[in-house]
Amino acid sequence: TPDTPFCVNQTCVSCVSAGETPEEQNDACLSLFPNTPICFGQACVACSEDFPDTCGDRICDTDATECVDCTAHSQCGDALACHLDGPDQGNCFDTETDTYAQAADATALANEFANLSDGEDKVIELTGTNYTLTDISYTAEAEVALIGNGNQDVTGNTAGGLIRTGANAILYIDNVGLTSNLAGNILDCAGQSVWLDNSTIESADSIGLDITNGCQAHVRSSTIADHGSDAISVDGNATTLELINSFVAGAN
Repeated sequence: TPDTPFCVNQTCVSCVSAGETPEEQNDACLSLFPNTPICFGQACVACSEDFPDTCGDRICDTDATECVDCTAHSQCGDALACHLDGPDQGNCFDTETDTYAQAADATALANEFANLSDGEDKVIELTGTNYTLTDISYTAEAEVALIGNGNQDVTGNTAGGLIRTGANAILYIDNVGLTSNLAGNILDCAGQSVWLDNSTIESADSIGLDITNGCQAHVRSSTIADHGSDAISVDGNATTLELINSFVAGAN
């Protein structure tokens, strides 16, 4: 029967009775049901709290014992970042196949963006404290996750945006303070999309977040305030802005 699919000593039993240890019980599930290889509560399921690592690059919903898409970087553990957009949407970045880098200062950070290749998925972890005179141009057809710890400040003094995206670039920013650009905007998105999570955009000489050319911007649990001009500017066909649990204030 569906509840007792295993045969032990000519008796139909559940997975719990198909092995003496959890590992043996899981092996029994795997042998009959490759997509639900974990024995939990008499049934074979996709994953569980004790065995959450059977979902590949997706994550385990331990309450539902199902593999689900990630929707936040914090769900991805050692992988640090989630594909919130693009062809791998819903998967965590892959520590074996994707590029991982650490940047301790503004020069190293700018170099990581400058060295991007089309098709590359890269996680850049900020390991320093202050990133002064940062100037980043990102137009590769790639996905980049910029991950901080909530204590870093990225500042600039450039007439363009402190960070500028174009073409089909996808950019994720999490736990980063983009806190000053003395000569221009802070974040210019003319690429495919930008996702700002748990971050701050403050004190631009001009616009805080400038969204153009069909860029899809998502601002979640973040602050955009205290700028010389608009906090956010949205312009162009198919350009969109999603604001969730965020604080936005106009010019200072």
